[in-house]
Amino acid sequence: MRRVCYFLSCLMLMGKGAVGQGVPQVELFTGYSHFHENVGFFRGGPINSVRLNGWNAALALNLNSWLAVKGDVAGHYGNASFNGLGRPGKVGVNLHSALFGPQLMIRESEGTVLFAHALIGMFRSSGDPTVGIPTSPSSSDFLSPETFFAMGFGGGLDLKRRGKVGLRLLQVDWLVTRHLGSYRSGIRASTGLIFRFGQ
Repeated sequence: MRRVCYFLSCLMLMGKGAVGQGVPQVELFTGYSHFHENVGFFRGGPINSVRLNGWNAALALNLNSWLAVKGDVAGHYGNASFNGLGRPGKVGVNLHSALFGPQLMIRESEGTVLFAHALIGMFRSSGDPTVGIPTSPSSSDFLSPETFFAMGFGGGLDLKRRGKVGLRLLQVDWLVTRHLGSYRSGIRASTGLIFRFGQ
């Protein structure tokens, strides 16, 4: 933990001297997020499609006007229908992610920012039975929490609104996970507010 804090402090000191006029040192995003995935994230899970709602938050430390180091966390929740474990049913789905990586930006004079990022980190999935899941060792294994490697590639558009507050009009990410030797993917769309500090 000390090493992480030291690393972030060094980045902030580097960014303080490198960012240009009118470029904030830190940008905090928080808002609504929707996640759609075509194949379940569960061990042996016969889920055909998952659509979840939740939140997304990110902190970007600007090293200069076009490069930042970004940390991204999100949580998505909902229900998914499936066919398996003996008969059809539903499962409560919880997905949490923590990603980290570089972000590239194009800043317009009006305060509009186009950005793209490539992130790596972890996904954690868990499930809760709600309807029609028989109790068995296989169902317990199916619903048990799992943590696995994840990558995120995407970007979006920020608009300047008033003062230090901006609007993230849209951010779209392609999220890829490696699970039991195979790759699975989903699309995440987020929107919300941007708070700028140290400008």
